[in-house]
Amino acid sequence: MKTFAFAAFVAALALAGPAFAQKTTVKYAITDGPEYVVTYDSTAGMATLGDKSAPYTFDQATKTLCSASPDGTGEVCVTFAEVQFVAGHTTAFTTSTGRAGTATVVGVEP
Repeated sequence: MKTFAFAAFVAALALAGPAFAQKTTVKYAITDGPEYVVTYDSTAGMATLGDKSAPYTFDQATKTLCSASPDGTGEVCVTFAEVQFVAGHTTAFTTSTGRAGTATVVGVEP
């Protein structure tokens, strides 16, 4: 679960990539699992979940966001079905750890 939490933590940044709003907040709902709220700061290039922050990479062509896992087990990637930078937008996602769910943009700050 810790690895997925981090995947969700970095994943939403795909919805808040560097060319978009300075801060974007995304709620992740994991199928048959918990929800996480993550804030992404594109100016700093960091995603924050609670008191943890991490840098990320995002491949817009494949809609995939990757970052190191917080437990040091390697890289975690999240791929989105769609990418839109609008509050209220919901899309499906899958992770490199085998999890899936929906991500919803709940806030965008310029």
